[in-house]
Amino acid sequence: MFTPRREFFKEAFLIRYSTCGPPPAEHSENISAAAANLMVFRTCGLSKEQINDLVQDLLTGDRRLSFSLDSHPLGVDIQIRLSSPQVAIEPELLSRLSDEVRLRLGAYLYGEGSESMEEVVGKLLRQNHHTLATAESCTGGLIASRITDVPGSSEYFLQGVITYSNQAKKDLLGVREETLRQLGAVSGPVVQQMCIGLKRISVADLVLAVSGIAGPGGGSVEKPVGLVFIGLYDGQDFKLKEYRFQGCRKEIKLQASQMALDLVRRYYL
Repeated sequence: MFTPRREFFKEAFLIRYSTCGPPPAEHSENISAAAANLMVFRTCGLSKEQINDLVQDLLTGDRRLSFSLDSHPLGVDIQIRLSSPQVAIEPELLSRLSDEVRLRLGAYLYGEGSESMEEVVGKLLRQNHHTLATAESCTGGLIASRITDVPGSSEYFLQGVITYSNQAKKDLLGVREETLRQLGAVSGPVVQQMCIGLKRISVADLVLAVSGIAGPGGGSVEKPVGLVFIGLYDGQDFKLKEYRFQGCRKEIKLQASQMALDLVRRYYL
């Protein structure tokens, strides 16, 4: 079997959330309040504490401005607003502030205002005239659902398969029985084979695959609940990331879908 060149990335991405209620579509309660904010910066991949360390000195120097950090399963939003409706602030100052915030956040900044990750990814795929296909296990179609929530996504999203069982992984994507038996479905080599198999049956330019343990059961000492592998393959290069998410089942699935989409976004950086 053809083995692509690959880059292997391992990350321990630990985030804890206190509630396990219904997952927000894109944290809509914050978006609805965005009109009261001068600026909203949306980040992915850093904790609230890390974001605070990066930008606190910038955002506390002018008493006319106040800021807050809103942490949720899809990332951390920085909300900047006037401290009072009676104060005014120069547009030039806001422009300089925005530029500095963008510079400090770098690749962790994925959007501004109410922009969602799936919208950002859709724009990048469309701009580069690329198409995408997905193979999902632990996320159960959530990635494909988020992508197709964006109007016009049929221009760049070709197909999605849910290979939840080992049998489906073998039958639909050609994952090897030996790999599943020796390493288990939640492993880097299985995700790599999922990508290769999907690329074989799809004409998409990019293929994305995910396998993990969403919980609450199924974990072990070696493979705890929250362990997720995400792979992206363009026919030549393969990128693999390993995460250890925390939270309830819905939160783990949300985090996995967000970081999978973020892997596509970062392909173009």
